[in-house]
Amino acid sequence: MCQYCSQYSEVSDYWYLDPRNHTVATYEKSGVEGLVEKVSDMAWSHSVYERSVAMKEKAPVITQTVPLEDALKVIDLAEDAALEGQPWFEIHDCPCVIATTGDRVFKCMRFGVSAELRAQQTGGRLVSAQEFRDKLIEFDDLGLVHNLNAWGLGERRYVMHICNCELPTCMPLRSRLDWGSPPYGKAEYVAMVNMETCNGCERCASRCHFGAIQISRMQKEASIDPRKCFGCGLCRVPCRPKAITLIPRISVPIARDQW
Repeated sequence: MCQYCSQYSEVSDYWYLDPRNHTVATYEKSGVEGLVEKVSDMAWSHSVYERSVAMKEKAPVITQTVPLEDALKVIDLAEDAALEGQPWFEIHDCPCVIATTGDRVFKCMRFGVSAELRAQQTGGRLVSAQEFRDKLIEFDDLGLVHNLNAWGLGERRYVMHICNCELPTCMPLRSRLDWGSPPYGKAEYVAMVNMETCNGCERCASRCHFGAIQISRMQKEASIDPRKCFGCGLCRVPCRPKAITLIPRISVPIARDQW
């Protein structure tokens, strides 16, 4: 498991599936509200590298890629922790897209205590938990990488945000791939191809943002480099023979320390 799992979870294999990282008590103790204000003050016009470094310095934030099934589990945990009568799920326009193209594309997703505040700050839309899930599934079908954000100080991190990312507009993703600069962590998984069922159709390669998939036209099959794979699982979506699965990163020796 990644370093965050040992730091911020004792009851789940993965830190973001620990219910304690979703509670109102964690939000109140972690200083999240003040941290969000610090990052909101940053100018979105910064260069990709400057913004990445500024975020790391100003806010102790965890960002980790998650496949759709884990993202949906996170939403279940958030819904369980919701306060009765308080809006808990919100979708707003992506600041990276605004900075790079000027367009307003609603694909950033806030949940938890600060959802209503975020909607007020950004002009975002408050939605139901089911609408939130449906949008996640839609973004997955579109080939967007789900990147989970958690904020806080001390022994806990409050899980509160999912970015749905794509190139070339996502600033943190570009900074990770171009310069190896945080923040943009890999998932707890890597993708694996079943060579017996793969037909070499190349659909998976067109979905990979990370250059991890190679197609052998002679053998008519795909291969995935686990060192490059971020474990997002998007390559599985167009695979008609269902030849691609996700396996735990720690089970692959050459990838287990690649975060």
